Amino acid sequence: MPKKHHVTIIGLGPRGVNLVDRLLANITVINDTGRLHLHIIEPGYLGCGVHTIDQPSSLLVNTVASQITMYTDESVVGAGPALPGPCLYSWVQAEGYKYDEASRQYKKFTGRDIHENDYLPRAIFGQYLNATAHTILDQLQQYCEITVYSQKAVSIEKLGKHQFNIQLEDQTIIPSNYVFLTTGHATNNLTTTEQSILKRVSELTSINPNLSFVANPYPVIKVTQPIHNNMSIAIEGFGLTATDIISELTIGKGGRFEVAGNIKHYRYIPSGKEPKKIIIYSNTGLPFAGRAMNQKGVSGQYKPIFFTLDAIQTLRNERGIGLQKQLDFEAHVLPLLLAEMRYCYVITFLKREIKDEHAIQTFSNQWIENKDQPDHLDRIEHDAIGYENRFNWQVIMNPMSDQIFPSEDAYRAWLLNYLRQDIEASFEGNVVHPFKAACDVLRDVRDTIRSVIDFSGLTPESHRVFMTKYMPVMNRISVGPPKERIVELLALIEADLVDIFVGSSPNIRLNETTGTFFIQGKNITGVTPREVDQIIKARISSTNPTQDQSQLMQGALKNGLFCPFQNGDYTAGGIRIDREFHPINAQGESEKGLYALGTVVEGAKFYTYIVPRRGVNSTALVDAGKLILNLLTSIKAEEKQLNRFSMFHPRSATTSLTPTSNGAPLEISLDKQTIASEITSGLML
Repeated sequence: MPKKHHVTIIGLGPRGVNLVDRLLANITVINDTGRLHLHIIEPGYLGCGVHTIDQPSSLLVNTVASQITMYTDESVVGAGPALPGPCLYSWVQAEGYKYDEASRQYKKFTGRDIHENDYLPRAIFGQYLNATAHTILDQLQQYCEITVYSQKAVSIEKLGKHQFNIQLEDQTIIPSNYVFLTTGHATNNLTTTEQSILKRVSELTSINPNLSFVANPYPVIKVTQPIHNNMSIAIEGFGLTATDIISELTIGKGGRFEVAGNIKHYRYIPSGKEPKKIIIYSNTGLPFAGRAMNQKGVSGQYKPIFFTLDAIQTLRNERGIGLQKQLDFEAHVLPLLLAEMRYCYVITFLKREIKDEHAIQTFSNQWIENKDQPDHLDRIEHDAIGYENRFNWQVIMNPMSDQIFPSEDAYRAWLLNYLRQDIEASFEGNVVHPFKAACDVLRDVRDTIRSVIDFSGLTPESHRVFMTKYMPVMNRISVGPPKERIVELLALIEADLVDIFVGSSPNIRLNETTGTFFIQGKNITGVTPREVDQIIKARISSTNPTQDQSQLMQGALKNGLFCPFQNGDYTAGGIRIDREFHPINAQGESEKGLYALGTVVEGAKFYTYIVPRRGVNSTALVDAGKLILNLLTSIKAEEKQLNRFSMFHPRSATTSLTPTSNGAPLEISLDKQTIASEITSGLML
C-alpha cells in the first residue's frame, strides 16, 4: 500500500488558488506519487483573500478586466502544462454582468456590455476567485482527498523530516508532510506612536465625541460607516487605499457623479450624508497619477532594448559587489532604466508630434549606438525633440521642485493644473501619450526589476534607498487608480467637499483644548491649518513578521521555524526563504517540507501582491508552478526511496462541491466522519 502524503495549504486566497491550479495541472504527470490528501485552511471564502465578495461595489480592481486571469496559458514557462480557464472578462460575460450607466453599477442582465478595459468591482473579482477555486477543487478531488477547514491556523510545529503539526483555533491538529504558507496580507501591531495617539484620543473624546484616529483602514466599510455629516475627516496618503476611502465616503454614502459636458469632467451630486469636509494629505502632497487608457490589449507590453535580463546579468558579472555580485541601484541600474524610459518617451513623442519615420529611425539608431554615453544621449534627445520637451526624471521625482508657494491660491492653481494635465494625458492612453507610455514601461519591465532586487540582488544600503526613495515614485506614476478616479477627485474638489491643498510634509498636532487634529503643510506661505475630527491612515500594513498580529507567525518565529528576511543590516520585510521558496530557519537551514509564497515573502521577493496577467508569463503563475513541481518531485523521490511505486489513478474523493441552500457562495461540503477519522489517526505512514 503506498504511503499517504498529507499536504496542507494555509490560506487559499489568490496565491493558494494558483497552487491548486498547478497541482491539478501536474498531478497526473507524476504517476508514482502515492496517495495525496490535501488539507486547505481558509477562514474566509475560498479563493478570495482580501477581495471579499461582500465588500462595497464602489471599490475597484486596479487592472483592466481582460488582463486578469487565474489560469495559465502558453506564455507561462516552467510551471507545467497550461490548463484552460476563463479570464475575469470572459467570466463576467458568461455570468451575465452588465454596466448600468444610470446607476454606474455592475449588475446582471441590465445595462451595456462590459468592455475589456473596464475596471471591475473587487467584489465581482472576489466572486471570480471563489468560482475559480471551486472549479479547480472540483476537478482536483478526482485525484486526491480534499479537506477544508474554515478557521485560522494558530501554530505550526516541526516533529521531524517532513513531519509537521498544524494547530487550528479549535485545537484540531492537522498532521502534515508538506506545508504551503500563502497567508496573504498581514495586519501589524500598532507602532509606539500610534498607541500614544490612540491613548490621548481616548482621553479627549469627552471634549469631542467625534475625535478618532484610525491606524488600520480595512475593512473600509467598518471605518467609513460610523462617519456622519457633522464630521471633518483627514486621510493620510494619496494612494489606492485613499481612493477606496474617498469612494466610500462619497458614493458609499449615497452621492453620485454625473458627466458634465464630456467624459473628462464630472459633477458630484451629494446625498447630504457625506462628512462636511475631507482633507487629504501626504509627505509629497501629490495625488497618484491616473492609470492611462489601456491601448496594449490583453498581453501587449513594451519590449525593452536596454533594460533587459541579459543587461542586468552583464552588470552583475562585470560590476557586481562581493560574492553575491550585488548591484547598486543608483550607480548601476537606474541609468539603464532611465535610458529605456527616455527612449520610449522620445519615440512616442516623435510618433505623436512629428510623424516622420526618417526622424524616428535616425533617433533610434543614434540612441542605441550611444546608450553607454549619457552626455551624448542628452544631445541626441535635444536634437530630436528640443530641450523644453525633454524627459525630465528630476521633475518626475519631485514635480514641485521643493519650491515654497507664496500663497494658498498659488498652490491650489498649481495642483489643479497638475491634476488636469494628468487627466488629459490619461485619456490619450498608455501607447499614444509620451509621458504615460514612458511610465508604463515600469509595469512592463517589472520582471527585470525583480531580477535586480530578488534574493538580496542589491547591496543593503541600495536596497533601502530603492524602497524608500524610488519605489514610492514608481508607484505614484505607474500604478495609480483608474483615470476616472482622478476625474472624480477633481469633481469632489470643485464641489468643495475634498481639500487637497494642505501642502507637503505637514505638521500634525492634537489640540487638547478643542479635541481636534490640526494639519498644516510646510511649503505654502501663510497656509491656514486644517482642523479635523478624525485621521485615517490610508496605508496597508507592510510585511513585517516581527510585528505581524498573526499567532501562527509569532509562534513560528519564536520556535525558530521562520526568521525575518534581512539583506545585510537592512530589514526588507517578509520571512527568509531560499530560491526554492523554502523558509530558512533560525539556524540558517532550509525547511524542505515548507514552502512560502506571496506577500509573506515580500522582501526576499519583490512585488508579490499583483494579480496574474494573461499572456505575459506571469510571475505569480510561474512561481506557483515551480513550488508544485518541487513538491511532486520531492514526493516522487521519497516514493522511490521507500521502494513503493504506485500508479496514480482518479478516485472517488471524500469531499463534494455543492451550493448552499440559501444561495450563498459555494463552499465545500465535507464528510465529517471521514475527516474526524483522518485527524484522530494522524499520518498514515
